[in-house]
Amino acid sequence: MLSACGSEDAPAAGPSGHSAEREHEVAGDPDATVEEIVDAGRPSRIAMSGSGLRLVSYLVESDDDEGPQASAWRLYDGARVVAQGPGTRVSEANASPGLWGLDDGFLLQRDPNGRRYEVVAADGTVTVATTSRTAQPVEPGDVQIGDGSTTVFRPATATVFAAPSSPAGRQQQGQAVDASGGVWVLGSWRDALPVLHSADGGTTWEREQVPLPAGGYPLGVEVAGDRVVIPVGSSGGDTERLVSLQVREVAGAGWTEVPADVDDEGYWSGAEVAELPDGRLLVSDWDGQVYAAPLDGGDWAALPLPDDTDGWSVQADGDLLHALNWRQATAYVSDDLGESWAALPR
Repeated sequence: MLSACGSEDAPAAGPSGHSAEREHEVAGDPDATVEEIVDAGRPSRIAMSGSGLRLVSYLVESDDDEGPQASAWRLYDGARVVAQGPGTRVSEANASPGLWGLDDGFLLQRDPNGRRYEVVAADGTVTVATTSRTAQPVEPGDVQIGDGSTTVFRPATATVFAAPSSPAGRQQQGQAVDASGGVWVLGSWRDALPVLHSADGGTTWEREQVPLPAGGYPLGVEVAGDRVVIPVGSSGGDTERLVSLQVREVAGAGWTEVPADVDDEGYWSGAEVAELPDGRLLVSDWDGQVYAAPLDGGDWAALPLPDDTDGWSVQADGDLLHALNWRQATAYVSDDLGESWAALPR
């Protein structure tokens, strides 16, 4: 799921003729329609379904951090609008809904506190997902919700639930779920990082120790295709750097350290990892640092962005890349790893 959110004022006009004044006006109108929010807003998140449909959320913000925000979404089949609907309206919080692509639809988090989830079908039909208060073992096909959260969605029953507690307990630092229903959890670390793995969905657990460099710390845990990846950061002075990736096969054994080949001036407070069509990993942050990382020791390649503006977020969706910039009102798609970008229609 791609997200582009910011706390600064929107620009007066973006590449699509975006008006900050109109956006603020719609954000302050409690009766604003879905059409008004989409027309006045900026794309905030994008998700793709397995069948190639695209769901885009649009966000309008007031001219100060404590004012109201509102969101709405549109479902696209190519350039054709299939359906649209409301997101949420909040104050002093982010109204952009969570979006996750499913095989034949989407999961949408309407409530920023996670109390209401909806399933958007391929034809645009919306149904409310069931939220269970009982932890359940994870099964193949279940979807991790959120970065590092213990929350999981089961498409087969349209149920949101928590994965079973791991031996890390309250010291758990992150969680990822693989396609086979395996669960990967990070524990509390000092000189080495405990990684807990349950191949049976959280019923039984195995523990590994992954070495960390001096001053190193995990930036999360991600499943990228058939691999599990832990980006490792390090602090020094007034900067935070990406120093390496720890990588292993989901069905394999042992971790491989891949040194980061990134701009030393970059500031990495977090990192997202996904698999690219050519087998490399897409490694990115939320401010325009986007790299294609080979796992054979080769050079990392900085991927081209739609323009030189700060604030780009890029995600991989199958053979496509999507790019959002919270400073702009246009989202972009590329089918050639960023060599060319096309603006997405409203």
